[in-house]
Amino acid sequence: MVLKLYTRPEVGGGSAIVALTLVEKHVPYEHVPIKMDVKEHKTPEYMAKHPFGQVPMIVSDAASKYTTTQFIQHSVAGRSRRSLRFFSG
Repeated sequence: MVLKLYTRPEVGGGSAIVALTLVEKHVPYEHVPIKMDVKEHKTPEYMAKHPFGQVPMIVSDAASKYTTTQFIQHSVAGRSRRSLRFFSG
């Protein structure tokens, strides 16, 4: 299953940290923009996945992660230590 990254339409802040980590680690994901102005993050469907009704959120295999630390841990799980280097040097 491809990860789904739920963020505001304009990715910034914590969402940007997560998106950059996924891109850097070559983890495929689908960006799902959430329209905060019309309260998409407060719908029952969204609240069932994220009890605080906030963004960002990442969903994988029916599990939700909604803190930056959880995102980073999830995105690097199962990868070799060498592959986790962000910069060569």
